[in-house]
Order: sequence, then structure tokens, then C-alpha cells
Amino acid sequence: MVSIRSITLGLAFALISIPTLAHHSRANFSDEVVAFEAEVTRWEWFNPHVYAYVEAPDANGVMTEWEVEMQSTMGLVRRGWSADSLAVGEVITIRANPDKNPDRKLLFGITYAKSDGSLLSSQGSARGPADDVPPAESLVGVWSNAGWGGAGPRNSAATHLPLTEKALMAAASYSETQNPMTQCIFGLPPGNLGGPYLHEVEILDEVILLHLEYGEIARVVYMDGREHPTDLTPSYQGHSVGLWDGDTLVVDTVGFAEHPWGNGRGIPSSTQRHSVERLKLSEDGRNVEIEYMFEDPEYLTESIMGSISWGHAPDMQMLPNTCDPEVAARILN
Repeated sequence: MVSIRSITLGLAFALISIPTLAHHSRANFSDEVVAFEAEVTRWEWFNPHVYAYVEAPDANGVMTEWEVEMQSTMGLVRRGWSADSLAVGEVITIRANPDKNPDRKLLFGITYAKSDGSLLSSQGSARGPADDVPPAESLVGVWSNAGWGGAGPRNSAATHLPLTEKALMAAASYSETQNPMTQCIFGLPPGNLGGPYLHEVEILDEVILLHLEYGEIARVVYMDGREHPTDLTPSYQGHSVGLWDGDTLVVDTVGFAEHPWGNGRGIPSSTQRHSVERLKLSEDGRNVEIEYMFEDPEYLTESIMGSISWGHAPDMQMLPNTCDPEVAARILN
């Protein structure tokens, strides 16, 4: 097996930051802000998005129901919400961005003023780790990279990447309706190490577990010196083996299943995809600095390299967030 420590030597590469595969594009929503009083008719606390349904009279006085899209449950909890924040029959004053198509009674919510004088927000900054958290002694623990938004537009294919002809053909047929999240299919490493969600590292005797809050994913990194098996069953998280290069954890992953947007928004990935991640605790113990490389000769003309930083968040808790396929598929409507 090729040494993990030297795996990137001699490779052509591009220093490019890629966006994580997360929620769908919001390009259909206007920047206009509308505000009106409405009654809550339904309240659905599900993932990947929470939805409220509210009823109010339109310009002609006809009672009309509006669908209000919000963040994930994790994003709302960190903005002060709970599953009981709204109730059917409650009257609220809502501020929101409407869909650009006036025939669609769809909003992306901003704030919600309740009759008791309280104000809830579903946009803006979520609560991050406290400023005075103690430093970590190792990679073990909970880590946050809240606020990391990735690179590239969210309403078009990732054509800033070095793409093969096959990838360019896929990019040319880009449609938001192809978003894998509509089927609760989450992104691949190393891209899913980014995004505004929590991560947790567990170091056990012969494996290291990398937990991702978004999608409730747990990657197993085998640390017992084994090689990648030749008869791997491909999977979205692949097969990972690791070693310690001094105080840096080096993770080598192969065995990826084909993914419709595995190399970036609108860019598929193949079973030839290969990634290497290097995770190191910063000197002050407050961050994990991650350098990554991935390659996929079927869709990329060069290897991609980049970096991500996590912040120590021992005061924060990983939250459950099972993806509901029916809710995820609503963007297709």
C-alpha cells in the first residue's frame, strides 16, 4: 500500500475550497421582505427543514395559507427555538422573504413576533461555542465550525473546479431538482467536515470515530495498520484507514460509492474517488486544523486541496436530526 504520509507527493493539484453538500439553493426567494399577521395552521418540526404553515387574508381579503420554510432543527435550537416554540392556532406577526413567483405561496422566514412580546428569528447567527471554553488536550471532543459557508454559488454547478469533459457535461445539465438532499443523500468526506454543524471525535483502542451531526453520520477510521481491502462494498463515506504522523492524524479513504454531487454542487463523483485528511490540534488547544486532498480522475483533471478549521465546543451538544424523505423532497414541488 502507498504510504499515507507521502500520498500527495507528485500529484498535480488545485488549491480550491469546495462547498459542502447541504441545503438546497434559496435563489427562488426574493430579497424583498414582507410582514403580516397570521394564524399558525400547521407546525412541522422535521429535518432537513422545519416548516410552519400560516393563514392570513390576501390583498382581496381571501384567506390564504402560506408555507414558511426555516432552518434545520439544529439551526433553530441554536437560535433559541424548540419543538414547542409555535402552536397551531397561535397568532404571530411574521417577516419573511417571498418566493419570486407570486403564484407560489411560499416564504423563507426571518422573524416571528408572538403575542407575549417575544421575538424568534430563523435567520442570522446561531449560537456558537462560548468564548471562555477551556483548551482541548487532544482531538477528542466536540468541535464546531459554525459560520463556515464554503465557496461558490448555491444556485449553479461548481464549475470553478478543474473538470473533465464528463464533468462539464454534467454541469451543463445542472438543476436544483437533482439535489441529492431531496432524497436525504448527504455529502462525502472531506467536504462534509465543513458546514455549520458540530463534529465529535472519539479515540478508541483500534479505531477513531468521526461523528458528523448533520445526517447523524459516524465514520470509522481503522488505526490497526490494516490496508484497504480489495473487495470493498462502495459506500458514501468510503473505507478509512489512519495513522499518526507525529501529532497529526492522517486519514486515507477509498471505496466511495458513486454520488450525484460528490465532487461539488452539480458535479458527480465516481468509485475512483480518493481522499486524504490531516487533522492536527492547534498549539493553544482551541482549534483542529484540517488539511485535505481529494482526487477523482473520472471527473477532475487535478487533485483538490484545501483546509477547514474547527473550534473547541465542549459546552455544545450534538443534536439528533434524522432526515425525513418526505420533507426533504418538498423542494421538488
